[in-house]
Amino acid sequence: MAGTKKQKPLSGTLQKKRQKILMWKWFGVIFLGILCVGTILYGLNRKEIQISNISVRGVHVLNPEEIKNFTASFLLVKYRIGIPRANIFFYPKRSLEQALREAFPRIETIYFKRDWWDGLALVFTEREARYVWCGKEVTIPREETNPCYFFDDSGDIFSEAPFYSGNLFLEFYGSLVQGEGTHPIGGTVLPEDIFNRLRLFIPILLSSEFSPERIANLGDGDFEIHLARGGKILLAEKNDWAKSGQNLLLALEAEPLKTKLEKEREKLLYIDLRFGSKVYYKFE
Repeated sequence: MAGTKKQKPLSGTLQKKRQKILMWKWFGVIFLGILCVGTILYGLNRKEIQISNISVRGVHVLNPEEIKNFTASFLLVKYRIGIPRANIFFYPKRSLEQALREAFPRIETIYFKRDWWDGLALVFTEREARYVWCGKEVTIPREETNPCYFFDDSGDIFSEAPFYSGNLFLEFYGSLVQGEGTHPIGGTVLPEDIFNRLRLFIPILLSSEFSPERIANLGDGDFEIHLARGGKILLAEKNDWAKSGQNLLLALEAEPLKTKLEKEREKLLYIDLRFGSKVYYKFE
């Protein structure tokens, strides 16, 4: 019994020693972990592997200096774990591309390219201004206080157009599909399927020597196409516009419309293609 009593305090001492050793081991592991993370962060923050040179290529309308300054400001921010966005190995391509598209809607495509060791080249293509959207309602003559906005074959508005006279661009009118408000940039003029149908219908008009100047979305499934020498073409969304175009070409070659157009073209008010295979027209 006496031997047993002497071993109890010795066992407690050993247990405390083991706890201290274990505690110091944990401290060592934590210290080494912090040291490793700190070393990695120090290495990733070294100037030698930061993007220090940004070049912009492929832009013609956009200001390359604005794009460079925007990109540099974006890359100044660090990730939450302390890694700089400007690190040449870890810069955020997707979020940078998204930010550039939001800031510069004229951008069509973006390609990122390493430029030597510490350089980043931004290679762009820009949207081509093909049409203009000029508001909800047709205004003739168009006033300088009523701005128009460029959009391309995607149907998305990307820039305000300078005021111009004449018929430089095909004008679109009507409520936007999305993006309505005081700043329509980024909005969509028409649903993609309808816009593509209109693009296919326009060559039919041109082949009949009708030159479209304006297209108005009336908002109830009907469209008005204003012609250069006066008059309108009326379309219904529910119809097959390819067949409507064929009906128009047949009617233009038939009497009495053929002769009437030859003699009184400027008096044409409208040609209505909204009622199936029937073609209605009216002159002054």
